[in-house]
Amino acid sequence: MPTDQEPGLIAFVFDYVDPRSYVWEREVRRFETAAGGIRVKRLGLEVTPPPLHPVEPMEGEWALRFGELVDALGDEGVVVEPPFFVPWSRKAHELFLLAEEKGVGGPVHEALLDGFFQEGLDVGRVDQLVKVGTAAGMDFTETRATLDVDRLTERVEEIRSELSSRGITAPPALVAGDRVLGPEADARQVAAFLEEARMAGQDEQNTARTTPSEQN
Repeated sequence: MPTDQEPGLIAFVFDYVDPRSYVWEREVRRFETAAGGIRVKRLGLEVTPPPLHPVEPMEGEWALRFGELVDALGDEGVVVEPPFFVPWSRKAHELFLLAEEKGVGGPVHEALLDGFFQEGLDVGRVDQLVKVGTAAGMDFTETRATLDVDRLTERVEEIRSELSSRGITAPPALVAGDRVLGPEADARQVAAFLEEARMAGQDEQNTARTTPSEQN
């Protein structure tokens, strides 16, 4: 499981076309800023992976979540319009994984989410994704080739399998150690979970530092 790699790690499970993921993302960004440099690990999980039919905009659960997003951003003075369609997001997740390899995962991730929900970016189109990558300093040829040949598709599917083994089958979610916050939580619960995870992580780090000296 990706979230077991280091003590105190907090992971945020999201999808680039999920409105509630974007609401949570903004809470996570506020937490990272206030927490003095703590970086939450992002793990992509598609709402509807191929070959499932893409989500129909403004219908069912997606419409409910988009309404939550409109309210949340409205409180910040940001106006969002519903997209004409919701594409598959797999290629966007592949771009993010490549961006992490290149050390620019943060800005690419934010550009993808902000772009889809605020600027009409089609996160399913490789040409538009390449533009996002190159704007962050990624090489055009390598980025285009990586997305064209599906080099990171297997890794996207591996992450899905690893999350499923923890009972996480849909975004958004937060993971900290053995604790999981599922997609039905609201923004206040997200903020509380993050703060509790931060304090628990500090306790783990303090214990790790003091235990060796106590044994000597």
